[in-house]
Amino acid sequence: MTSSSKGASLSLDSISKHYGPVTAAQDVSLEVRAGEFVSLLGPSGSGKTTTLNMIAGFDDPSSGTISIDGVDVTSIPIHRRNIGMVFQGYALFPHMSVEKNVEYPLKQHGFSKPERAEAVSRALETVSLSGFRERMPAQLSGGQRQRVALARAIAYDPPLLLMDEPLSALDRALRESLQGEIRKIHRELGTTVIYVTHDQDEALALSDRIVVFSEGRVQQIGTPSELYRSPANDFVSRFLGESIHVSGAVQMVEGRAEFEAGETSWPVQARVSGPAEAMIRPENVALGPPEAVSGDGVPSVSAVVKDIVYMGHSVKFSVDLADGARGGGVVRMSSGDAPPVEVGDCVRLSWSPQNATILPGHEAAAGDADEEIAEVRR
Repeated sequence: MTSSSKGASLSLDSISKHYGPVTAAQDVSLEVRAGEFVSLLGPSGSGKTTTLNMIAGFDDPSSGTISIDGVDVTSIPIHRRNIGMVFQGYALFPHMSVEKNVEYPLKQHGFSKPERAEAVSRALETVSLSGFRERMPAQLSGGQRQRVALARAIAYDPPLLLMDEPLSALDRALRESLQGEIRKIHRELGTTVIYVTHDQDEALALSDRIVVFSEGRVQQIGTPSELYRSPANDFVSRFLGESIHVSGAVQMVEGRAEFEAGETSWPVQARVSGPAEAMIRPENVALGPPEAVSGDGVPSVSAVVKDIVYMGHSVKFSVDLADGARGGGVVRMSSGDAPPVEVGDCVRLSWSPQNATILPGHEAAAGDADEEIAEVRR
């Protein structure tokens, strides 16, 4: 089934939301292309859901403007914005069948009875629930209820679909299955999707672009690859994926910039000077015995293994740096290549200089980021 629905463009121009002295979102600006899938990613209290609620019309911005397809909708009420919405808690009517739940918004939008019947059939087919029309919500599993909520939201082909942590209450296998459903529906309908999540893997798997929030502000906007490979700051690097962090400083040595940490250093193309952090993703770090010797120009540091997690195809080592180097993080190696080390062993870490991203050093910010990320992952 393929629909002719066309997504809407969305523009946020410096929108902010204040609740008395508390700032929930500050100067959020974003341009979303028609048909794009954009995730708002961040920990609790970061401003992502507040931003979604302002787009939907549940909250009015304290300042700034919101435009859909070039039309300023900042002061337009919810029911006139032509937006589909999928909530975390399903929000199904318990006294209505699956069919009646999906039909409800069609009635509100003035569809005729034949049009409603066709749209309900199409939506239920899209989410693979055609045989569940007469079921009541209480007779469905959590995943089936979420698919009904999705069918209800897409039944009238909204050009803009907002999704607020729709999969967070489901188990991992079901989340991954429904992620596939959401990707399929997005491709088929061409609807513009704004998707709120605190799950980094979910955002990476679903999105054309990701907007990373922290403390009410946008930290970075980019494709999953851009954010993973070239984070703008320490918070984004720690929040989006695992990594090794090496604390040090960028110094000028004989006219060129070098990153120095403990006993290791290497030339860098850095736009920062002074305290800095080198961030290396876990798949780009080699872990070997403490006496391992790196090649010329290959940075290496000593570390102590703090934890080992066997993951089938790979092994994850959590390490702290040693011998004057400060930092630590995670190294991942394939099961076949992982060395026979134990918790407490000393090891040697090495990486190619081009795989290290240099970020401005800010130990306080790093600590705040770690605290927020730990809260999300608990």
